[in-house]
Amino acid sequence: MKLAIANGTIEGRVGLLTKDGLIPCSNARVFLLLRPVDVDSVKRKVVEKYGILSPHMAHMYLDMVISSPETQHKLSYARTRTDDDGNFVFKNLPPDRWFYVTAQALTEQVMVSWQVGVYLYQGERVQIVLTNTNAALPIYQPPNVQLQEKGR
Repeated sequence: MKLAIANGTIEGRVGLLTKDGLIPCSNARVFLLLRPVDVDSVKRKVVEKYGILSPHMAHMYLDMVISSPETQHKLSYARTRTDDDGNFVFKNLPPDRWFYVTAQALTEQVMVSWQVGVYLYQGERVQIVLTNTNAALPIYQPPNVQLQEKGR
């Protein structure tokens, strides 16, 4: 039996689209999970507690779920932070499996969370771009910050 070589790569960029272009999300936390986080469950719990889907509270709750010791122990394969240009990379990944790139850019002005499934083949290099147009939760932003609406 031949063993597969862990030589796959998932790389990407995290940024926010505004009317003036892409603003990179530097120092955003990016997790590579073995199974997805149940984002719909996060939404339901926020609605149960607050009576409405508060984007601010949904991002905070998702942050607690992702950062929990249980999630980190059971689901997390790797983690990193984006560089100043919003770029991240996970190298030397095993092939023929699903990974879930879960990222959060939580600032005082904007909170955005993403989760994207990626199937990785032997030796493959996959590139993904995470912007407010493919966020996993409604974006939290104060009225003075304008971003492009989520694509349909």
